[in-house]
Amino acid sequence: MKKKIYFFLLLFLVLTVWSAFVMAESQNKQPQETEFENEDLLELEQELEAARQQNLKPKVQKEDDVDQNETTSDENAATADGEDEDEETNDENVTNVDSDTPTEENNNDLRAPSSQDSQEVPLKEKEEEWVPPLSEAPESQNLNDSAQAEPETQSSPIRAPSSIEENKVVLKKPPMGETPQDWAFTATGGIYRPNSYLGSGTAFNRIFRNDGGVLGNKGFWADLSLEWQILQGPFGKLGPKFTTGSWVIQRLFDPTTDTDTVEKRYTLWALPVFLGGIYRLHFWKKQPLIPFMEVAGGAIHFMQGDQAIALDRYHNIWRVNYFYGGGLQLNLNLIDPTAGKSFDVNWGVNATYLTAQWRTIQSKVADEFDFSGDELITAGLSFEF
Repeated sequence: MKKKIYFFLLLFLVLTVWSAFVMAESQNKQPQETEFENEDLLELEQELEAARQQNLKPKVQKEDDVDQNETTSDENAATADGEDEDEETNDENVTNVDSDTPTEENNNDLRAPSSQDSQEVPLKEKEEEWVPPLSEAPESQNLNDSAQAEPETQSSPIRAPSSIEENKVVLKKPPMGETPQDWAFTATGGIYRPNSYLGSGTAFNRIFRNDGGVLGNKGFWADLSLEWQILQGPFGKLGPKFTTGSWVIQRLFDPTTDTDTVEKRYTLWALPVFLGGIYRLHFWKKQPLIPFMEVAGGAIHFMQGDQAIALDRYHNIWRVNYFYGGGLQLNLNLIDPTAGKSFDVNWGVNATYLTAQWRTIQSKVADEFDFSGDELITAGLSFEF
């Protein structure tokens, strides 16, 4: 037992020295990685600006077509008005020529025309002016009339003066820094078998023997833990940790006290609840490997049943236990920084780690429910948030 503790302490010191060496190497690469992040942000802004221009292009084109149609209608109306003015000017010229042509009455009467005569002549000519019927009206006049009647019969196209503003894309820079981080959640699973556990009724080692399966003679352990990293700094991370989970082992067994020869399924459950502290040697942000150690105390609840006979059944058995151990974490954000950044922006998870851990469990009381053991080996994932 002491050799294992010495070996673990030696491994712990080696990993600490190695982590300090890697820290010095990784600090030189941080400016380059920041430059890459700025380039990614610039590319994102360019893509959003191109999408905005593509979205506004059809609407601007539609407004230009409407303006062009209105301009064409105005030009046609102006052309028709111009033709009417030319016709009126020609009629006036013809009238003036007729009035200037000498006649017999004009030769005999050479007096100057009075103002009253000058007013009567245009009025008489205007009355005698021939107006063509509607069916024979010039084409330009029909166009003019249709252009003037169009605003009364047709409604002008609906414009959206604020369409550009409504479809404007506002570019916002994504958060460059990480979200606040004070907690960590860990889920692990592994194998374990107690050294001195006997149970009640038929002995534990006789029921739960090696059946040649994947787990051998061991049971499956799974736990969930939540830690509050209350102290963070250049010295690492330290805080309280709560752990709970389950340990289960199952076998087919034919008890000798039963006259039936059919094997029955025996199941033993252990439900641990621990509260302790954990210290992580996490000295800088992009540290690839993070050693840690922890110690905790609590209690374990035992019950055995399923198809077990009444003599071998028991439940509501509690025993005080404690454990200690350590492990190693691999920073997965360094393997895929883009996914790690997205995980932080969308879910608030700052970092994800692959965790491997070894623990030793010790019972406070040495009796038939002594759950002590040296090889609780687990692995899983840890999330800091």
